[in-house]
Amino acid sequence: MRIVGTRARRIEDPALLRGAGRYADDIELPGLAHAAFVRSPHAHALIRSIDSAAARAMPEVVAVLTAKDLEKHLTRLRMPLGFPSASLPDHITPFVLTPREACFVGEAVAMVIAESRQVAEDAAAAVSVDCEPLPAVVNCVAALDPKGPPVRQEAPSNVLTRFNIGYGDCARAFGGAAHVFKETLSQHRGGAHPIEGRGVVARYEAGEDRMTVWSSTQMAHDLWIMLADLLGMAEDRIRVAAPDVGGGFGAKFLVYPEEIAVPAAARLLGRPVKWIEDRLEHFLASIQERDQYWDMELAVDSQARILGLRGRLAVVGVQQVRDAAKRGKLKIALVASDASQNSLDKITGLLEARRVPLVHAFSAAELGEVAGREAVAVVGVTDAGLAAGIKEVVF
Repeated sequence: MRIVGTRARRIEDPALLRGAGRYADDIELPGLAHAAFVRSPHAHALIRSIDSAAARAMPEVVAVLTAKDLEKHLTRLRMPLGFPSASLPDHITPFVLTPREACFVGEAVAMVIAESRQVAEDAAAAVSVDCEPLPAVVNCVAALDPKGPPVRQEAPSNVLTRFNIGYGDCARAFGGAAHVFKETLSQHRGGAHPIEGRGVVARYEAGEDRMTVWSSTQMAHDLWIMLADLLGMAEDRIRVAAPDVGGGFGAKFLVYPEEIAVPAAARLLGRPVKWIEDRLEHFLASIQERDQYWDMELAVDSQARILGLRGRLAVVGVQQVRDAAKRGKLKIALVASDASQNSLDKITGLLEARRVPLVHAFSAAELGEVAGREAVAVVGVTDAGLAAGIKEVVF
């Protein structure tokens, strides 16, 4: 059967175009309760105490749950690593509800369950959290300062892990260039902002020990596995369904703490629970793209043919990158709170698709002499393969 060149009929359009789609917030169940989260107003703080008496006393409030409450009903309070790696430590993931330390504005400290979303939100506002603010790191540049505060008190360093890749000869790539052009670029932090935010509905049937979860997710199978792990249930007792999803753009391509907290609350309370993310929560608690600072050089011959492209990614400051570049060895670094290999993958994938190798890089020791901190990166390429590329990368 020939497929290429034929019209592919979309099976989901008729319902969506007629307003008959079924999203997470469209799911209604008998006895459904609604959740709202109490979130940290601090970028970094210790949680001294949580006073929920006023919230519990409000009419139509079903429960106020903290990390201490949920911990008894989970195999562990910390989220599993979504993409396991032997090179990564086991203390880098967030908590279902953070028990002692809030590490970003919007981190969930407690959750309120009520008969309506309006009551749940009012009750969440009535929960009093006594916090001790701590010094905060708000970008990759500041996080790599060895004298700066850690992103978490338990973290021995803001550098997550180290690995090496490398090819070629950088000096030869740029040494014979007729012209070298330079430009400094930056990319600010951004969010996905799909039309539909995140959302979770969970129902637990005690008689059959069966959990059903509807989530606006791009990772239904991963959520299924993590629920079985953290709830301590057999996989065949859990069903995860992704209803119509109103956009994701990568922000729903992971499992979030709320997707565990809501099912845990449903099982604990013995009734279905729904949570729908509002726009403010999306700004605060959904994943974001990273801040990036680039110092780029383009080498061309006398006919303007590209001989090499060398980019220096600065995560402690562009000036440190320029200084280190003069020494011929560079280092990439991103921090635990913002770490992702996506940026590097995009670069290497783009270059490999064009059969252009990466470049040589500097040693950590020489970088330390020049820049005084772990903070610099370089990428370089040439059409002929006479290039230098990243040799050492720190994430």
